[in-house]
Amino acid sequence: MPQGIEMLKLRRSLELVVDWYHATPKRGIIGLISGSFFWNLLLIPMIIWMALSGHFLMLLFFSGHVVTGALLLLYLTAKLFNKTRITVGSEGIRIEHHPIKTPWNRSQFIGKDSIQQLFVSRYRERLQPKSKKTLEAYALSAVLSNNKAIELVRGLNKETQLYLEQEIERYLGIQDEVVPTEIDRTR
Repeated sequence: MPQGIEMLKLRRSLELVVDWYHATPKRGIIGLISGSFFWNLLLIPMIIWMALSGHFLMLLFFSGHVVTGALLLLYLTAKLFNKTRITVGSEGIRIEHHPIKTPWNRSQFIGKDSIQQLFVSRYRERLQPKSKKTLEAYALSAVLSNNKAIELVRGLNKETQLYLEQEIERYLGIQDEVVPTEIDRTR
């Protein structure tokens, strides 16, 4: 079992709790901390100076930067403190993220009858806004009965995502099949 996962397997349900900090690539966390720190370190004194000196038009110009700084802090705080609870039962899969609610990770429920296959895919995620540096990240997705693929959990390391896929498929009795966009497990 990868670091940062707690599992409770009962006859009627399987519960997996994933700690984001332990299941996120550390390179991403370090880049996020440094980017957020320097962005806000430069921005906060300028905003205070503009507000105190009455440059409200300039404050309006910097509002986009303030929103970016606040979102960076929200994302970083979520990566450090959030957990994802995946509950698998006879009716389907329920995924909840807590304690910090974020607009990019919403709770969801997928009925068991609509799930055909689970798979892990790779995508690239920027470490900082406007940065050309990217981090390889992984997403656990489901192919539904209408052949549409939806992401269930994203942003965790490869080992964690593969473990989640394996345990959920095993519990639901889904035979593992290759999906075209799935990662190669041999590497």
